[in-house]
Order: sequence, then C-alpha cells, then structure tokens
Amino acid sequence: MKKKTLIVVVALFICVMAVGCTAPASDFHYWNAYENGEFIGVSIGNYQGSDTVIVIPAKIDRKKVASIWDSAFSGCSSLTSITIPDSVTSIGERAFSGCSSLTSITIPDSVTSIRDRTFSDCSSLTSITIPDSVTSIGRWAFVGCTSLTSITIPNSVTNIEESAFNVCNNLKTITVKKGSYAESWAKDNGYGVIYY
Repeated sequence: MKKKTLIVVVALFICVMAVGCTAPASDFHYWNAYENGEFIGVSIGNYQGSDTVIVIPAKIDRKKVASIWDSAFSGCSSLTSITIPDSVTSIGERAFSGCSSLTSITIPDSVTSIRDRTFSDCSSLTSITIPDSVTSIGRWAFVGCTSLTSITIPNSVTNIEESAFNVCNNLKTITVKKGSYAESWAKDNGYGVIYY
C-alpha cells in the first residue's frame, strides 16, 4: 500500500513540475459567457490556485472555456508557464499582468486579439509567437517585458496600438513576413526585422 501511494505521489509531482496538470475548476471563478446574445461557453477569472505550471482546462462543468477574463491571473508572480486551450477565443485586459516569473506561454490559434496590457510587466518572458488568428495587439500589451528578446508577429496582424512594446529594453528585432503591416510598423518604430 505504501509503495502504491508513493508511486501516485511521485507521478503527481512529475506532472506538476515537468509539464503541468490541468487546473481544477475549483481554482477559478467562472460564469456563463455570451456573444451577441448567444451562449458561447464559460469565462474564467480570478485564479485562486498556487501552481507554477498551469494547463487551463478546455471545459468546466462540461461547458467550453471560451474566454479568460480581465486580470484573471494578474499578479500571479510565481507562475512560470501556462498553456491555453484552443477553445479560448478571447483573452481579457491585464489577464497576465505582473506575472513576473512567467517564461513560457502557449497562445492557441483560436485567439483573435491581444488586448491592452495583457502581458504587461511579465519581466521574465523572453520570447513569444503570436498565432496567425490574431489581428490586433492592444496598447501596452507587452509593456515592461524587460527580458523579451524575440517575438514573431504574423501577417494577420493589421493593427498594433501605441506603446505596445514600451520598456521592452532588450527587444531589438521583430520576426515578420515581408510586405506585412508588422514589417512597416517595426521599421517605423525603430526595430530591426527578421523575415520568416
């Protein structure tokens, strides 16, 4: 019996430390979400857990997780990695603001915009790839990401708001597609470009 218990404990430890486990519904406040009066799933907010590596569940109470609400993980300074399921289409303002230990985040290609201050002051984030589904990047979206050295902005992005990358002191070049809006924006704002 002791051996079986030890195996379970070790397996759970490996799951959390190496790849992260799907966070339980009890770690979130969540509520029904609607778009144009139509039910689209649930929105999650106010993360209450303490894990450092998080996989957001694709469903809660058998309902699709459709959005991450404003400030949902704001100030979670011990959070190092988060994976967002492809059920999520919307990430709110300041959703990950102040997650100062965050080094890795996977944004699915279901997300259409990165809103104001979404990743502000994520001072340990070193690189990020914006998925092809995103069309706009909000004001101060990455402000204060002082370790950011690499970002890929796809051809789909047609609007980058003011000060999106302010105080990203180590960001010198942006990876873009030749002839894209992102290329023009990067050059106009003093960044070097790398083509993909």
